[in-house]
Formats: sequence, C-alpha cells, structure tokens
Amino acid sequence: MSTADAVIPESADSAQSTAPEGAEAAAPGATVTEVEVGVRRSVRYGRVVVGFAILGGLVSAIACLFLPIQNNPAVGEYSMVQVAGFTGMIGAGIGLMLGGILAVILGAVARRRTGSATAELTDVR
Repeated sequence: MSTADAVIPESADSAQSTAPEGAEAAAPGATVTEVEVGVRRSVRYGRVVVGFAILGGLVSAIACLFLPIQNNPAVGEYSMVQVAGFTGMIGAGIGLMLGGILAVILGAVARRRTGSATAELTDVR
C-alpha cells in the first residue's frame, strides 16, 4: 500500500477538534437552552468516618507500644499484640465517633455555601 492510497477523508470528529476549547457543537436539530441552576457542595460522609476510624485505630495501637504493660497473674497475661489489637479497636471506635461528628459539622458548613451557575440543556429529537 502506498502513501497515496492511505488518504483519510475528513470526518466530523476532526472538524470538532478544530473548535475552540470549551465550545461544543450541538447536533443538527438540537435545541439548546441555558438554565440557571443552584450549585451546592457536599461532604463524603463515608470517607471522612472511615478515614477517622482507621486513623484512630492506628494512633492508639502505636501509642500502646510506648506504654508499659503490667502483667498481673490474677488477671491474666496478655501479649503485646493482643494489647495493641484491643487498644486499636477502642481507638477505631473513638475515631469513628469523632469522624462522624466532624462530618456532620463539615456538612453543615458546606450546606451554607451555595452558588449558582448556568447550565446548557440540550434537547435532541
């Protein structure tokens, strides 16, 4: 195949790529209407709560490594891994609670910040 046979005709895709950035061509027969819409930010509650639970568990498990463990034969003997696991679970619960409180506060702050924007509503029939 020679280079003369490899001529590619211009398509609609190549015509759109020459359009300025941010400008989109509407389909033939489409009706474009500009509509004023409200914009509101939101907090991702799950990410905040799970993040704080993980952080609380890690911080408390690491913190227990620096504290002395007193083994009392009457109570029972626990290894360092068991103590770190127990305190990690307690710290995860505390982090879960603090993350939930913070997420609710951030949600209330974000709810107050609303704005408006112009959206293009395209009706293609």
